[in-house]
This record gives sequence, C-alpha cells and structure tokens, in this order.
Amino acid sequence: MRAQILCILSLIICLIGCSVETSAKYEYGLKCYSTTHSYKQHKLSSLYISAPEAVAEFQTNEMLYSKVPYEITSFSKNSWSNPPAEMLYPLMLQSFQESRAFRVIASGTHAEISRFRLDTQLLELIQIFTKTSSSIHLTVKAMITDTTSARLIGSKVFKIVVPCPFNTPYGGASAANRAAGILTYQLTNYTISVVRRT
Repeated sequence: MRAQILCILSLIICLIGCSVETSAKYEYGLKCYSTTHSYKQHKLSSLYISAPEAVAEFQTNEMLYSKVPYEITSFSKNSWSNPPAEMLYPLMLQSFQESRAFRVIASGTHAEISRFRLDTQLLELIQIFTKTSSSIHLTVKAMITDTTSARLIGSKVFKIVVPCPFNTPYGGASAANRAAGILTYQLTNYTISVVRRT
C-alpha cells in the first residue's frame, strides 16, 4: 500500500513537472528601427501613419516557421510578446521621427491634419528553414496617398530576407530585429522620395 502511494505521488510530481515544462514560454520583441536623418533643409508637409494591418496568419503573437513549402507551423514554447504588426508600428513612427524629413508625423486619431497618408500591411514574418540554415522573411506592403486629392501616389512591397545567426527561435528573433531595422530604413526613404516628387 505504501509503495502504491509513493508511486502515485511520484507520478503526480512527474505530471506537474511536465505541465510546467510544457507551459514554459520565451517571448521576444521587435525593437530595431532606422535612425537615419534626412539632411534636406526643406522639410516636407505632414504625414499620417496608420497602424499596420496584417493578413490572417500573422494577426497573433505566434512565432511561425516553415521547413517545407506551403506548410506553416508555430513554435510551441516561443512567441512574440505582441502581434508583429503591433510591434512594427512604433518602430515605423520612430524611424520617421528620426528622419526629420516631415514637419509633422501624425498617428492615432489625427488623420485629418495631414497632407499625406501612409498605410501598411504585414504580409509575412516567418522563419524559413533549409537543411543547413534558416532565414527570416519579412514582407510589408506600403501605400501612400495624397489626402487632398485622395490619389494613390505610391505603392510598393518590401521583401526583406535576413539570415538567422542560429537555427533557433532566438536566432529568428535576432534576424527579425535586423529585418525591422532594414524595413523601416527602406520604408522611410521610399516614402520621402515619393512625397518629394509630388
């Protein structure tokens, strides 16, 4: 009887240990953005930057990866601290502020005060594995509108591919931060060039 009780207690402890291990999670954030300044003396008009949207697969905080074409899986013990589109938004705002190219950068509910509007959509943020390596694929679509005429003046898809330093979720998070820095740099410069031509 005593042996049975000890066996049951051991099993319970084992199950508790397994459940704790299964629920353990590592969370990663996106923090990198471009700090490049625009050195033109003439500042551009106001720009409203809306919060990025995301296609269905990338609306959660799951960290996604793929080892075979067309198959998408999420890491069980690793996730983003917030949905990627939500994390990219402040990075975009800070990148445009750092550029010093516009007199006003507006966000939130202040769309009506801005001459130009930037809308973005997250199409992809995924770690792609091959036999020997992995890389982060970050794809974002951008659309720039002249609000005075409601005319689309620029549209571009940015596809950033960055090799991962390690074939792990942490390696993917590290590469994703590099990709975010590259994206914000390219997005900021593209928007500035489009607006300057208008």
